[in-house]
Amino acid sequence: RQVTVPGVGNTSLNFDLTNFLPGLQEAKKIKLLIDENDVYMQDNQAFCVLNPPRISKILVVTDSNEYLDLALSTRAIQKLSNVEFVDRDFLTGKEYRERGTLGLYDLVIFDQCVPETMPLCNTVFFGEIPPGEKWETVEVVETAPIVDSLESDPLMFDVKIDNVNILTSKIVKGPRGSTELLESVKGPIMVAGPREGFVDLVLGFSLVDYADDDIKLNTDWPKDPSFPFFVQNIVYNLAGAARLNATVNHAPGKAVKITPQFPQLGLNVAGPDGESVELKPRPDNSFLFPQTDKTGIYEVSNEGESEVNQLFAVNLFDTLESDLFVREKLNLGYEEVQATATTVPARKDFWTWIVLFALIVISIEWYIYNRRIFI
Repeated sequence: RQVTVPGVGNTSLNFDLTNFLPGLQEAKKIKLLIDENDVYMQDNQAFCVLNPPRISKILVVTDSNEYLDLALSTRAIQKLSNVEFVDRDFLTGKEYRERGTLGLYDLVIFDQCVPETMPLCNTVFFGEIPPGEKWETVEVVETAPIVDSLESDPLMFDVKIDNVNILTSKIVKGPRGSTELLESVKGPIMVAGPREGFVDLVLGFSLVDYADDDIKLNTDWPKDPSFPFFVQNIVYNLAGAARLNATVNHAPGKAVKITPQFPQLGLNVAGPDGESVELKPRPDNSFLFPQTDKTGIYEVSNEGESEVNQLFAVNLFDTLESDLFVREKLNLGYEEVQATATTVPARKDFWTWIVLFALIVISIEWYIYNRRIFI
């Protein structure tokens, strides 16, 4: 492809890779280059990577919720993740504690149950709140109509639930930094809150009611077309489901979070210059790589192995950093500062010329002296 890029600005290129991606088995590199020299070559190139899809692992803790089962068994989600259903008694066993603390899951969905210890992954709670003091329920309300939803959040993308009815719900208050996704007339009923690098999504209402051994619907949302979209958004955003990160761009100097498919004791990251850096895992089994000063493609491999299993790209796409023209004025807040030309006094050193002249004179004297002796 050939394209004209303006002197100030940028131009994008679209490539159709639909026939190439299904058979992708290993990470691939893509490089775009402006083959013309200028005063600043750093922004004349762009890098992109294609990593093979990563299958996420999801654990669903529920006794009998056919609506969750149906929403998570679609063909699209089956291609993206491995979903495991267990009874609520599973939380009291040793197996859950071992798997949760080892970070073997990408997402755990708790349907009207609360674990003693939180797993090292993202979570979703239906009808309950996470253990601890950071979450609380303000009150329980009956017939909680939805008055507002945060459609700009990725979890609510394409989710239209204005006409959904909810019989009973808890008003949820999350920790500091939480995002309220659904608002009822009494307060928030769906909140996403941070937890040491993870995200806990809490729905104050349940989908079904298990009371009196008779399963009854608590909301008609599962029968609405928006519910499968909501579950799919959860898998995409909270489970880190298999999606090619070709569009992910990292800016120079920004730390990059690396999440391997399986827990690792260490990773090696090789930069564009070939220098390798060893990383140790964080508590959530992810790795943080801050040394992204150079633009290009970085290669990630497991500790002690040479095979590259993941790539990420660092690009300089900031037009302000690429603009080298001297500004005639700057806007600082509400004040405009005009550029002025000034002279700066500087000391000029002439001693080097004096030393050079003296060296020439000494060399001539030495030559004449030696010629005289020779004669």
